[in-house]
Amino acid sequence: MPRRDLSDTLRGLVSRHGLPAVLHCLADIEPLPDSQEACTETKTLDPPKAKPSAAACVSRMTLSPHKVGAVRRAAELFDDKRFLPALSDIREFSRVHGLDLPKTASRASSIHRVFAFIASMDSDVIEHTLDDGAFSGPTRLAPIADAIRGHSGTRPHDRPIVDHSLDDPASRQQEKPTVNS
Repeated sequence: MPRRDLSDTLRGLVSRHGLPAVLHCLADIEPLPDSQEACTETKTLDPPKAKPSAAACVSRMTLSPHKVGAVRRAAELFDDKRFLPALSDIREFSRVHGLDLPKTASRASSIHRVFAFIASMDSDVIEHTLDDGAFSGPTRLAPIADAIRGHSGTRPHDRPIVDHSLDDPASRQQEKPTVNS
């Protein structure tokens, strides 16, 4: 059956039964070996889309010459997960900088919005943010956490709590001697 005839036939079926009913019936039809030979068009598969990267996003941006290095460095660190490695870090970065970030399902879906904002920042601020490591995830805090854990392990737990407010003479009431009769 030529394609035009097939389209006309389907149009008639859709007008008579409605599109949802036709689609439902088409889904129930199992292909027959004979019908596979009748199909002259071959299905072409689209190549899988590449995972979005911050470097690709930045390469499409028009940046001033003094910002290019800082923004590219941020993109490289982002792609290596050494800057904003988790979605929670991206949300915190957005909160701190007042960036409206919709609830996103992944880091990849926020790349364009985050890097459009980063590109608007001054290059010195970008470099400071990257060097500071404030948005580099919890792994950067591991040495601090270890130090706290080590210090808390040596803290004596059996010492009584001392109320130092009694050390202040003004806070003490004068004790009056009592006379026992």
